[in-house]
Amino acid sequence: MYYWIKERNNPQFDKPYFVAYGQMKAREARKLENAIYGSNIMRKFRTKKAYDQTLEKLKEDGYSVKNIVSDN
Repeated sequence: MYYWIKERNNPQFDKPYFVAYGQMKAREARKLENAIYGSNIMRKFRTKKAYDQTLEKLKEDGYSVKNIVSDN
């Protein structure tokens, strides 16, 4: 299983926000790309280290990041 971060693009906002989903199956992640309004892009990471580094970089760059699940 991969680690996933959703990039949520909403035309009402100036910049995207991100949702950290942790580990899930690719099939489940792809279902989250569907959006009625705006768009969602699911970003896949092979390692927890790369996932965590990306989340930290997004926060440092001033993006809003919401955590859906906590990884054990």
